[in-house]
This record gives sequence, C-alpha cells and structure tokens, in this order.
Amino acid sequence: MGMTLTYAPADSGPGLSEAAEILSDLISHDEISAHSDGLDRPICDLSEVFHEASREDWDGYGAKAVSHSAYLDALAFLNTFPTPGQSPEPEISASPNGEILIEWSTGPRHVFTLAFGDAGEKYYAGLFGTNKTTGREDLLERIVAAAEEGLARLTSEA
Repeated sequence: MGMTLTYAPADSGPGLSEAAEILSDLISHDEISAHSDGLDRPICDLSEVFHEASREDWDGYGAKAVSHSAYLDALAFLNTFPTPGQSPEPEISASPNGEILIEWSTGPRHVFTLAFGDAGEKYYAGLFGTNKTTGREDLLERIVAAAEEGLARLTSEA
C-alpha cells in the first residue's frame, strides 16, 4: 500500500524567495510527471523543459537559465489557450538565451513560434510559405490573440 504526501506551497509574495518558488514548481513537476495521463500534454512538456533548463549552462554550451517568470508566463498562456487535441500540437522547448518556446509547424516554411522571456517579454514569429509576421506583446490577452491569428494562418496556408 503506497503512502501519499500532500504538499501545499505557500502563496507567492515578498517573503518567498525565487529559489523557494522554483522548488515548489519542481515538486509540482514530479507530481505532474507521475500523473500525466489526465493532463494536457503541452503543460507536462513545459514542466519538463523548465525542470531541465532552469539552471545556467543547462545545455553544456553556456545556455542562460530559463527564469521562473518566463515559465509562469508560458504556463499562463497554456492555461488560457486551448491546446488539447489541437492539430498541430505545439512543441515546447527552451532557447539558449533563456526563453521558453512554444512552436507549431505544419511543414517546411510553415511554422509559428511564441517566445516567453525574462521580465514579461512575449514575442511571436510566423513563417507561412513566403509570408512572415513578427511582433512583441506585453499583455497575455494580446499574445493569445496573436497566437490565434497565427495558427489560423498556419492551418489555412499549409
């Protein structure tokens, strides 16, 4: 018979260090990995990427650590944006400059990418055959709208 331990993280605030918040997320990561059957695949992938890329030099070539704020922004996006069963399903990765990337692709020269950086930076870039789009948005609602438009173009122009 297995034992279940329950962990209730403290609310974020001025008394909680970034290291404590990261530890809380890593504990949640283990929980997510152990119970991923019923969860949204992109959220599980995000947790995995953050777990592996949240320290300096995570790639062995001097990569910058993914910040906790980039992780939280990407998580907020995934919790807002409907991805389950979506075609194509997004791929989640980290860039060497410390950003979390969420990318959809339907083939060569048909790709749409979101980048979540430190300090609330949110960028998007799309390549739709010979057409391109890029931009930066500060608000979650606007990056969601940019993603909806980009994915509509991606799936209609593929």
